[in-house]
Formats: sequence, C-alpha cells, structure tokens
Amino acid sequence: MMPTNCRRCGKLFNKTIDTICPSCLREEEKQFDVLREYILENRTATISEVADATKVPPKRILRYIREGRLIVPEGMNFELNCKQCDAIIYEGNYCGPCTNKMVQNLSGAYGGTTPTKAKSEPKSAPASEGKKGPKGYHTTDSGKKK
Repeated sequence: MMPTNCRRCGKLFNKTIDTICPSCLREEEKQFDVLREYILENRTATISEVADATKVPPKRILRYIREGRLIVPEGMNFELNCKQCDAIIYEGNYCGPCTNKMVQNLSGAYGGTTPTKAKSEPKSAPASEGKKGPKGYHTTDSGKKK
C-alpha cells in the first residue's frame, strides 16, 4: 500500500484500489444508494433532475452508468451516447452494433478466431517413452543400455 491523498477530500490515506479514502468511499456508496432509489421511483426524470434531487454530480452519474454499476431504465431522458456512433445507450460505452463490429474486427486480427486462452491438454507420451518410474515419475528408455 502506498500513501496518497484522497482525490475528494485531500486527506492522506493508504491507497489500495480506489483513489478516494475509506470515509469518502462510504459517503459515495450512500449517495449511490440514494441515486439508485431515486431513479427507480422517478423513471421519467432527466439527468439534471436526478442530479439536483440526489446531490450526485452528473459526471459521477454518467461514470456509474459507463462502469455498468447503474443501469438506466429505457425511456429515461439521460444524455448517454455510444462513444463510436453517438447512438443512445442505457449502459456501458458502446451500443450493440458497435460492440459487434469491434468483436468482428478483433477476431479478424486473430486470424478469424476470437482471442481465448489456449486450453492445455495433457500430452501423452509415445509408446516407446513414458514408462512410469517410482512415485509416479516418468522415465524414458533412452539412457538405458539394451
């Protein structure tokens, strides 16, 4: 852990993952709960109305949506657009069609397959090799005299 200043209050704290101190993080979580409840009860509110009522800055509301922490009900008047084509979206950073295009482009870059972690399959030894020695160790006949 490295000592750093909280980006909200300036207090010195031991940084773990977040850039805000534990007390500001608790306060932010309380604000998030208020925000979520307000959105569920006021599905036709605009982002400025939500920000005014909950005292949560619009930038932070948009950050929660982009991070996927907050999902806005369809039809709610929030100014959240796809970063690629400016289509209206309700969560994340990109709309469905742009996400699909990016996946296709990436899969083309990987030779037509999507990038996945290779599965390591156990290799079987050829018939002439791989005799089990004591305690499960594998040995070969190559060093023995015949």
